[in-house]
Amino acid sequence: MNVVGHQRERSDRDPRPECGNGTPRGLDRTADRGWDQTAVPQPTQESARALVEAASESQPKLVAGTSVRALGHLTERARTLDPEMRRELQAALDRELAAARDTSRAIDVVDAIGNSGDAAFVAQLEARMADGS
Repeated sequence: MNVVGHQRERSDRDPRPECGNGTPRGLDRTADRGWDQTAVPQPTQESARALVEAASESQPKLVAGTSVRALGHLTERARTLDPEMRRELQAALDRELAAARDTSRAIDVVDAIGNSGDAAFVAQLEARMADGS
């Protein structure tokens, strides 16, 4: 295939970026088990705090919305990795929901809660729906 005057090679290789050993970045391939997820870096308290900061409404709207959704995913992952981190992230989502005043922000936070998969938020969400906010 000719692209901007250069011949592009076709390859049967996996198109994902690779490490020097030929495996996709961050993952080790084992022949009998597929992708070994233990090779994926674990979230740290520092990264969780940075995400909580980025998720606050004091940040630009796009950054805050994207970050709060990621915070929900991290909360779900922390369920099995670090129960203390999970409690801190749940508290951050709880604060964000209580502070959400406009519809757009409330939707972002509710999406994040959905990403967390945490049933602990059901009562708070029901109360919020009942008061019409």
